[in-house]
Amino acid sequence: MFVHTALAVCAVASALLASSCGKFFPGGSSSSSSNSGTGASSEVVFVANSGSQNVSAFNVNTSTGALTAVSASPFSTAAAPGVLAIDPQNKFLFVGMNNAGIEVFSIASSGALTQIASGGSAASGTAPLALAVTPNSSLLYVLDKLSSTISAFTISSTGALSAAKGTALPQGTTPQQGLAIDSTGTHVYAPLGTAGVFVGTINSDGSLTNTNTIAGPASTSLQQLAIAPSGAFLYALDPTNGVAAYSVAGGALTLLNGGKTFTAGSSSAAIAVDPSSKIVVVANSAGNSLSSFTINSDGTLTPVSGSPFATGGSPVSLAFDKSGKFLYAGGSSGVTVFALDASVPGKLNQNSSSGAGTNPVSVAATH
Repeated sequence: MFVHTALAVCAVASALLASSCGKFFPGGSSSSSSNSGTGASSEVVFVANSGSQNVSAFNVNTSTGALTAVSASPFSTAAAPGVLAIDPQNKFLFVGMNNAGIEVFSIASSGALTQIASGGSAASGTAPLALAVTPNSSLLYVLDKLSSTISAFTISSTGALSAAKGTALPQGTTPQQGLAIDSTGTHVYAPLGTAGVFVGTINSDGSLTNTNTIAGPASTSLQQLAIAPSGAFLYALDPTNGVAAYSVAGGALTLLNGGKTFTAGSSSAAIAVDPSSKIVVVANSAGNSLSSFTINSDGTLTPVSGSPFATGGSPVSLAFDKSGKFLYAGGSSGVTVFALDASVPGKLNQNSSSGAGTNPVSVAATH
């Protein structure tokens, strides 16, 4: 995987593809700057559009949750984007591209994106499945499919990435599309399909030690993760069998509910926990719906009355706004906006939608 600048990508594209930068960055904005991100002054939602090779940016109406496109959006990426991550200070957007590494954008106060002029380069595979930033914004972790590693990169004040340490996943396991860091910034979690959940302790240099793999429920293949902001519980998603719940203590995981999963919908593709650690939502791509659960005091889940809730076509990604009042579901029809009901915890009320680019695959909201 390579963390690259616009200039470096253009050079590679010209040499290998014999194409111009104009063709390599289709549509949108592709300007570069050495300025560090100022951070969004209001809430912003970003959508990775794999088919159109760009990222859409939207300002959030904090009263209704409705989205308005940021000026100059969408913003071009060097290759098809697959996953997104935002640093906790809302200064930088990290874009994992399909078989093409990571691209870093600074976030302006308006929510506009600018490719940073110097991001450095570091080899750690070429297929980022998931990204996660530590709470102090010092490290970016990358789960790589081809090399079966979790790689760490230090984040400079300008957003530039420098390779730190890499950790190999257990031999014979297969990384999936999920990565989570606890609220203390001390542990990393990654789903490993039928093997369960990988756990690693974060050291000061970014390396992971005290690694372990915790089994999932019988006959499951865990694909996605979401950790409660409270740090008390972690939820792992099996696309067919539903949600596995774990308690978290000192980084260690204990499987809850007698090792049984909580049933979601058809072909579940994404999972998210709200900022108050009271609600879990699952996107069911084949069912065009969202399953919603309330979190009990012991970490187990209770389905919300009326769940699953209908949504736009084939939802594959979820993001809560920082207030927890709104949920954004990305899918083939763009982004569907849900307001969380003020009277019934976990009830989702669809109130608007916004078109994005071609084939939206990932949604991220500022913190």
